Order: sequence, then C-alpha cells, then structure tokens
Amino acid sequence: MAWYCVVKAHQRQVISRQKVRRFTQSFNSPIDILSYPRNTYRENIVEEFIELDKPLSEMIGGAVGSSWYHIGGIRKQRDTEQVIAWTDIYILPQFASLTSEPEHSQVMVFEQIEKKYGTRIDRAEVDVYAVGAPAHIAKKLQLKPHDPCLVIVRRYFDDQDKLFEITFTYHPENKYTYKMEFKSGSGN
Repeated sequence: MAWYCVVKAHQRQVISRQKVRRFTQSFNSPIDILSYPRNTYRENIVEEFIELDKPLSEMIGGAVGSSWYHIGGIRKQRDTEQVIAWTDIYILPQFASLTSEPEHSQVMVFEQIEKKYGTRIDRAEVDVYAVGAPAHIAKKLQLKPHDPCLVIVRRYFDDQDKLFEITFTYHPENKYTYKMEFKSGSGN
C-alpha cells in the first residue's frame, strides 16, 4: 500500500493512492440484529401498563402521557441459569396479550408482534454503548452500582414509521459477546 504525507502550514495529511474499500454487513431479517442464542430465555419479572412521564418519554421517544406496555425481565442461559442480561421492553398496549403466549419467554418480542398481529418491521435502529450500571439495574443483575454494563437499545418501526417497540438491555461485563462479520463489497 502506497502512502505519502503532504505537509502544509503545520498541518499533516495522509493521503492514500489506493481506492477506498467499502465494507458492508447484510441482515436477512431483524432477528440477525443482535439476537440471542436459542439456549437462552427471558423470565418476566414486570408486566404492566404505563403512561410515560417526562424522563421515560425522553428515553423512549414517545409523548408524555402516552400509553405503553412494559415488560421487564431477566435473560438466562437455560443450562446454567446464569443471568446474562436485564431487559426493559416497551410495546404499544394493543400488543400486551402476547405475554400469555406459550413461546413468549423464548422468542424475541418483535417476532411475536409480527406473527400474532401482522405488524411488520420496516426499519430498526440499534444503539450500543457502555455505562456504569444504574443502582436499580445493578440490583437486578446482582452487581454493584456502577459496575460496567454493555447497553443495547433497539427501536422497531412499522411501515408508517411508527415506533411500536423499544428495548433497553443491560449486559454485565463479560456475560455477552456479539460478533460481526463484514465483507468487502465486490468491485471496491
């Protein structure tokens, strides 16, 4: 690879003579976006109808006073019962009955919404960041407050660009690994 340096008025620029290669990641379905192995399950601890207050409204992106259904649960490995995450799931109230489905603890909630209600994901957003565990999350995960956590936020939108599900998942340090593969686009 040929590199050279251009120096102008105390600034340095590195310029490549080679064409920039682009890398892409393909998803065949939303299940490919940070999904969990099938040997895990979610144990719901909280199931409740809520109205968004100002802080929750800002977190979710919904209007203050709007109605949502909240599912809070622990995700565990089936064989060891090891806790790998705490998840707060917020769905539109019309989808609340899916928690009574036999497969509810095994299947991602958005998949259940698609199957039972026909609402299809048109767009999904994923945020990933690290935080010190807030005290209320640390307690649920048997951590000390401010222990490191990986947070994954998923937002699912329908074909009218309406948010119908948002999840906040907290993974204690060293309990979850996500692997991605990128492939160089042909001709790049």
